[in-house]
Amino acid sequence: LHLGVYGRCWVGLFCCFVRNFVREWFRGVYLVLCIVLLLMGTWMIYFDNHPHGHFGTIKQQIWSALHFPIHLAIVGLVEGAQQVALARYMAEDMFKLEKLFVQYCFKDHFDGAELTEKLATSINYLGLGKKVQSLIFLDEIQREIYLVGNATGICGPDVTGSAAVDLPDELLTLFMETVAALYSALGLSIPIDEDVIDVMFESWKLVYRYFWAAFLMLISIEVRWLTAKIES
Repeated sequence: LHLGVYGRCWVGLFCCFVRNFVREWFRGVYLVLCIVLLLMGTWMIYFDNHPHGHFGTIKQQIWSALHFPIHLAIVGLVEGAQQVALARYMAEDMFKLEKLFVQYCFKDHFDGAELTEKLATSINYLGLGKKVQSLIFLDEIQREIYLVGNATGICGPDVTGSAAVDLPDELLTLFMETVAALYSALGLSIPIDEDVIDVMFESWKLVYRYFWAAFLMLISIEVRWLTAKIES
């Protein structure tokens, strides 16, 4: 059972890397390496402690059943770590995109064809056309880019700001659509009538609770086991 649990964790880790970190493999390798260290640590904790007694006895069967919480904690820790890595990956891309939008509008004051070219290049870099989940957003993104290009003086010298919320309405809509596509590219769906940023942050809160709950559960089990071993 424990080998099956670890097999599931390794398969999930490999799929997570292939689906989401191929574009920037160095950053993906760094994050995956941290998860591998978690896997190796839990492996050492579990397999350094072998059961005693004859297999098949009632006592050992009960002891085996008590291993379920540690299996649950290990799966929660590894799966949670993957989701935390995805959240970090998504957040970095979102903040990088926001920085580019702010740069083009508030600092460089691009307009017309020059602005649309810069925006299209930045969005194309994200590779949204390579994921089925984000393809449905491309038509709307292209339409928003067209509207931005036709909005004369949208980023004129009198337009100022320092964050995405300060962007003109057309650019802000484009930014939100792109973030929604980027988020959906991870295999997640966003309700049409809800704010993208709010949905993301709420989901990230859940992910962090999931991860830390599993981590604390694993630590408490290990501390309990060490205490019992010292007392015996």
